[in-house]
Amino acid sequence: MEKDILITEKQDFGKVCNFCEEVVTELKNLYKNDLKLSNEFEEAHKKFFELYDNKNSERIYNAIINIK
Repeated sequence: MEKDILITEKQDFGKVCNFCEEVVTELKNLYKNDLKLSNEFEEAHKKFFELYDNKNSERIYNAIINIK
C-alpha cells in the first residue's frame, strides 16, 4: 500500500520548530515528560502507522534471520 505524504507546518509527528531555541525548549519538555508523546500525537501516530506496538525490533530480527 502506498501513502502520499504532504509536509506542512502542522505535523502529526510532533511540533514543528523553526528556530534552534524552539528545538531546545521542545527537547526539554519531552525530557520532563519522560520522552512520552502527547496524547494528540500518539493518536495521530496510531492512525498513520499500520503497526503501532513495541515489537519493531522483534519483527526486524525475524525478517533478518528468515532471509534466504
